[in-house]
Amino acid sequence: MRLIKKIQPEKIKNNWQYYGLFLCEYCNKEVKKHMSAVKQKSCGCMHDKLVQKAKIKHGDSFKNDNKRLYRIWIHVKSRCSNSNEKCYKNYGGKGIKVYEQWKENYIIFKIWALANGYKDHLTIDRIDSDKDYCPTNCKWVTKAINSRRTNRNKLSIKKARQIRSLYFNIKITQSLISRIFKTSRRHIWDILHNKQWIEYHGN
Repeated sequence: MRLIKKIQPEKIKNNWQYYGLFLCEYCNKEVKKHMSAVKQKSCGCMHDKLVQKAKIKHGDSFKNDNKRLYRIWIHVKSRCSNSNEKCYKNYGGKGIKVYEQWKENYIIFKIWALANGYKDHLTIDRIDSDKDYCPTNCKWVTKAINSRRTNRNKLSIKKARQIRSLYFNIKITQSLISRIFKTSRRHIWDILHNKQWIEYHGN
């Protein structure tokens, strides 16, 4: 899709999300999308046509070269529906669900993934961590970016204040603080330098 203009960013859970107005070259419509849409081929209008053409037997399983994307699909569903899954409490346990068409049909998930920038070095990420796995709330990012977002979501403004107090008042090292709060040293550094969980000090 072609970017027409950038739109005012929106703040979601202390993280700025950037959007733009795009022109779909298939249906010639203008649509508001996350900036990651620059990698998309259509606004979604080609989705049904591609699904109709897709074969029922996708061939992507744990036994062939396409297993990674299939494994991601399996894990996304499992963490949202399997209470025995280690990370279920952070997903299904919090009411996070999987888009119904994705959950029922791997081919539909695969078509969305390939049309929205999936590469073998990327991982699926939800734009708003309080919302479901669905086409409008997911994008493909590097593991490092996903890890930083996961670390941020473990904390709160209250914990950020505790971190600053431990470092500036009690003089505890960043390394020890990162172990106490089970997050990365980079994230601790961002908090201490007011780049995450920002504190605004007005006059």
